[in-house]
Formats: sequence, structure tokens, C-alpha cells
Amino acid sequence: MNIFLYNRYRKIYKTNISLLYVIYKKQKVYITDYFKKNGVIKKVHKHLIEQKSKKIVGGAGDTLKIGSFNVYAWKGYYANRENFKNKFNALIKGSGIELLLTQEDEIENSDDTTESVKAYSLKDRDGIPTRFTFDMCINSHNDGQLSFYRGVTPRNAIIIKDTKFGISIANLHLEGGRFIDLELDDQTFQNYLDIKLGLLREVLVFNPDIVMGDFNSVYCTYEDLLNSMYDAQNLYYDAKRNDDLKAIKTEDENRGYTTNLLKQYLYLQSDLHLIKRCADRTSYEKRLSLDNIISWNSQPFTLLTKAGYVYIEPINIKQGKKINPTNFKGENVIDHAWVKETLLGKYDFRTEIYDGFGPAVYDLYGNMSDHKPLHQPKRKMRQKIIYLLLK
Repeated sequence: MNIFLYNRYRKIYKTNISLLYVIYKKQKVYITDYFKKNGVIKKVHKHLIEQKSKKIVGGAGDTLKIGSFNVYAWKGYYANRENFKNKFNALIKGSGIELLLTQEDEIENSDDTTESVKAYSLKDRDGIPTRFTFDMCINSHNDGQLSFYRGVTPRNAIIIKDTKFGISIANLHLEGGRFIDLELDDQTFQNYLDIKLGLLREVLVFNPDIVMGDFNSVYCTYEDLLNSMYDAQNLYYDAKRNDDLKAIKTEDENRGYTTNLLKQYLYLQSDLHLIKRCADRTSYEKRLSLDNIISWNSQPFTLLTKAGYVYIEPINIKQGKKINPTNFKGENVIDHAWVKETLLGKYDFRTEIYDGFGPAVYDLYGNMSDHKPLHQPKRKMRQKIIYLLLK
């Protein structure tokens, strides 16, 4: 018989004088008081005892190792394929990834966009993958309204089923990033937020067991680090972003006056009254409050929490007193893994940020991607019978 103590199963040992104990932090923790003299478990402690293990699909000791990676293929892959190939192979082989979820993957046909998401698995011995099966694609914002919101593009998610453990895994890429950053302001903020949350809401309808991917939203459980990421974004939106907008205005003006298209436009306007043009950037100076910045980042995780998901924080999310970023732009953490709370009673979960690409070169980690992958270190996923833990 084992006891579940300090967040894991522990073997019960007996001293020569019939005292019971477990090992915790290399020390003996005596648990004799949890039992009556006749060996029957005291009622108050019944929830701590593992009774009889139940079999789960796949068997005890099996593992599932998932990787999530915004490959940024159009720059990292196309610009330096040999480097990409070598470092990508090192990632897969060194990490033992069995299911790879990607965002911004290589474009294969006209149906793809730079926001496409994909899923890959290792081939079985006979060359035919059987463990993972495709469930569905979820394509958001196909209502023809995107053209009214500058910077917005269709976003996608894919749901995969793992037949060994009988669970489903969603890979998504939420709205956000460099194009939307230039458009967010306090007047249009809610419209953009509703678009961002739209895909996540559609995914949650299908109640996947695990949700991973690029959320374009900063998050961590360390309040000081999370606030530092909010503050950095606040500085960007307040100053650097407006410098970028002014540069774009100069480029637009310089480019526009040299095109035949603008000459035709000016000709029409000389004889006709222009009511309005769309899309039209009417201001090259925008303001986004800190409250809206926090909401833009936190709302996806509020939805997940309400839906019964918990955050699996990377074990190396901190480097000393600083954040270990997953994204070069802003040096923040926007790639995450969330799991159904009900799974915590069956499996162990652990995530880690992959730091194997090397230092940043030309805004890319190791001249590979502007993201670092998020993956699960090798660790057994096991069933737990009890649901209450001794604190």
C-alpha cells in the first residue's frame, strides 16, 4: 500500500518498532498516526491512501510527449533552410517529441495562410502512424468581415486525438502580434479582443483535454514577472509603437505619390466628392491604456479557467530573477499549455521552454525562429486514484 503525500505516491516503510514512515526530501516522515492500532486507516485520512490501482488506456508508465512550436517558417525556414533543418532535427531527436504542434508553418497551397497550424507525429515502425488521429480543424472569422479590421487575418486551430491515452489535444494560434499591435487603441480595443477570443471560444465548445499553442498573450504565475511583462508592453504601446506608426505614414506617403494608382485616385477626387475611404488609418498616434493591455493578455486565460482548465507552467520559466521568454518580440512568454483540471487526477504534467537553438541572431533564436518551443520533458503520465492532497 502507498500513501499520496506531498503531491506524489510514496512507499510506506515500517521500523523495527512498527512505526510507519515515508521518505520526503531525504527525511523520514512518520505517518503511524494515520492508522488505528489494528492497521485500519483512520476515517479522517482515508482520502490520502491509494487503494487499488486502476488500469488506464495505454498502461501505467506510458508517456505522451508533446511539443508546441511557432516555427515562423516564412523567415527562419525559407531564409536559412540548412540551419533550420539541423536545429529542428536536434529539437525532435533530443526532446523525444511524439506529437508536434506547429503555428506559422510552411505554406503549401493557396488555402494556407501564415497563421496556419499543423500537427505531426513520428512514424511507427511500419511507416504508418496510428497513435494520433485527426479530429477536426476550426477556422475562425470566415464571415467576410475581416477586411474592416486592419491587421486581422483568419486564425486556425486543429484538434488531435491520442488513441493510447484517449485524450484530445487542441493546437491554436490566437490573434495578436506585430500587425495587430499597430492597430490596438482604446476606441477599437473591444472589437479586436472579441475577434481574438472568437477562436478560443470555438475551440472550447469541443472541450479538448489539452489546449496548447501561441496565445499571443503573456502569462505566468509569478506576479512580479507578469507585471513586468505588462509594464514592458505599456512602454511599447505608449512610445515605440507610435514611432513605428509615424514611420509607416512616411512610407505610405513616399510610396503613394509615385504610383499610377494614386494619380488616378487624385484625378477622381478632383472631380468628385470623396465621402470616405476604407481602410483608412486616420491617426498615426494611438493610445492603449494599461487596463486594456492587461485585459488583452488575460482574457484568454480567464476563459480557460472558467472552463475548468489549469495552467501547466514551464519548470524553467524563470532565469534567475528574470523571465525566460518564448518570444523574441517583447522578450515575453506567450506560448502556453493548459489542461483539464480533471486530468490532474490521472496524469502528471510537466512543461519546459526549449533553449537549444542558441542566442538570438537577426531577431531569431539561433537564426531559427522568433519563438522557442514549449515541450514536455520525459516523464511518466500515470493514474492517480485519490483526489485530495495533504497540504
